[in-house]
Formats: sequence, structure tokens, C-alpha cells
Amino acid sequence: MKLGILGGGQLAQLLGTAAQSLGVDLYAYTQAKDDPASYTAKCVVGALSDWDTLKAFAEQMDVLSLENENIDPKLIKALNDITPVHPGAKALACAQDRLMEKNQATELGIPCGAYYEVNSIEDLSNAMKQLPEGAILKTRREGYDGKGQWCITQKSDLDAIYAQCQNQACIVEALVDFACECSLITAVDQHGEMRFYPLLKNTHHQGILRRSQIGGFDAALEKQAQQYACALIKQLDYVGVLAIEFFVTQSGGLWFNEMAPRVHNSGHLTIEACNVSQFESHVRAVCGLPLKDIEVVRADLYMENVIGEKPPQLSEKPLIARYDYHKEPRPGRKCGHLVLQQA
Repeated sequence: MKLGILGGGQLAQLLGTAAQSLGVDLYAYTQAKDDPASYTAKCVVGALSDWDTLKAFAEQMDVLSLENENIDPKLIKALNDITPVHPGAKALACAQDRLMEKNQATELGIPCGAYYEVNSIEDLSNAMKQLPEGAILKTRREGYDGKGQWCITQKSDLDAIYAQCQNQACIVEALVDFACECSLITAVDQHGEMRFYPLLKNTHHQGILRRSQIGGFDAALEKQAQQYACALIKQLDYVGVLAIEFFVTQSGGLWFNEMAPRVHNSGHLTIEACNVSQFESHVRAVCGLPLKDIEVVRADLYMENVIGEKPPQLSEKPLIARYDYHKEPRPGRKCGHLVLQQA
């Protein structure tokens, strides 16, 4: 079985390790021969705009998947005519547009905070009249780890903030008074069978995920999250691992934040904390291998991202695992992660 991944970052790197354990040959379509995926996968260097090279890559694979959502859905449709791609263009188109995914969640009865489409300074001004407690302006496409986002209060200079959007289509969202943030990671195979990981409690700083741990949430909240995931999965004809980020409100409910059609940073913890990692589950799902039931084997662990520097060589007892993405450090860049034991 040959699995091709579009992208060569750390997610492809970690998928490569999981594929090896299953006897699956993983090939990464990368921008450079020394991308992180090169440490665990066979790499083919090419641009997504180079159709001839990409087509030849697809023709050699049994199945294709991806490690980021910033790929033109039309390209995914074209590749799917050559080799099956999981997840498909429908899920990708929804997840890469913040307005579209919020609309989809709302249509399925999944609660969201108030939000408004913004295509002009007039749209933003009118929306802020409905959001007296403040809001966050976000570009609808791309933007990650806090990029393409601006906090707004009633005292903010809307013209100055909107100018930073450079006429990109945007969405403005009400600030949510949440108790905490969490994510649900679900694996779905080609027959619609699903496996759910426990809700993970996440801590962000300056828009970047810093820490994830098993949330220890009550069964009712876990069930609610799983019901929301089922609705989205069925609507999007989804295959693979899907991550959905939620706000846990002060009243104890769940509000949809966003989703990622791929393995997710918060799920790195599953390698050590669960009997089967999100990466193995994804390889199994897209390659047609049976999914394994998921069990938590170490609830006392947490994952901590290493930002802007090489992962430190720690010898203290709490350190369980150290992952180096082999990236050149720069401010705000995820260069690795640590798995540690809670005190």
C-alpha cells in the first residue's frame, strides 16, 4: 500500500512514523527535499501548481491524503479522478473558509457565537454595533496560529484595523466568555465507522496552541461533542481524522470554533496517552485498514509545544518524549513538542 501525503511538514513526519508501523509506504509531496517529512517518508519535491509532477505522483499512489487544508478543492477533485483522496474536496472547501464552516455548523444545529460576514468597512462598523462586548476580526481564508486575526473593542480604530485585512474577505466573531477550550479528534473509515478520542483541554497564548491534556470532562459533554462531530462528518462525506475545536462555555455547553480536516496539533498527545495515536488512526482510515477501539492508557500526561526554539534536551523525570521537527527556529514557529507527566 502506497499512501501519498500532500505536504511535507511535521504532520507528514509523524504520519510517516505511524505508516511504518503498519507496513504502509508513505510518500510526501514536498516543497523541499529537507522538509520535516524527509525524516520518516520518501519525498517527491514539487509545487502544487506543477500539474505534471503532481499527476505523476498521484498515479503512483494507492490513496492520497493531506496535512494542511490550504489546497484548492478543484485540485483535489482533479486528483481524485486519478487516485482516491481522503478527506475530499467537499470537506476541504468547508474547512478552509471560516464563514462557510460557521454557516455549516449553524445549519446542523451546532451552537456558535455570534458572527457576521465582513466585506467592507461598512460591514464591520454595522457588525460592531451588534457586538458591544468586543469581537475578533478574522480573514476567512488561511491565517493560523493567531495570524490574520485582530481583537476589536468599542474604542478600536476600525478603519486602521480593517486596512490590515488588505481587502480580504473576513468574518467578525463575538468574543466568547468561555471556561476553557477543547478539541475532539474523530477517526472515520471508508464505511462510516467512527472512533472518538476523549476531549482534549487546550491552552493557547497569542493564538498559538501551547498545551493539551486529557480533559477529564463529564460523559454528557463528551457525548454532545461526538454528536456534533457525527453531524459534520455525515454532511461532509468525511474519511480520515477530523479535529473540531470547541469553546466550553461558562454554563457548561459547547460552542463550535473551527475544524481541521487532518490530524491536529492537540492530538500529538495521543501517541503516548492512548493505545492508538491519531496518526495511526488516520493511516488506517484512509488506507482501508480496520480502525482500532481507542483507550486512554496515560491520563496523567500533557503535550507542550516548543515555539521558536529547538526542543530542549531535558533529563528531568517528568519528560516522557521529545519530538524535533527539524525546523529552523524563528519567532512563533512550532519547532517540536514535549510530552510530560503532570505533577
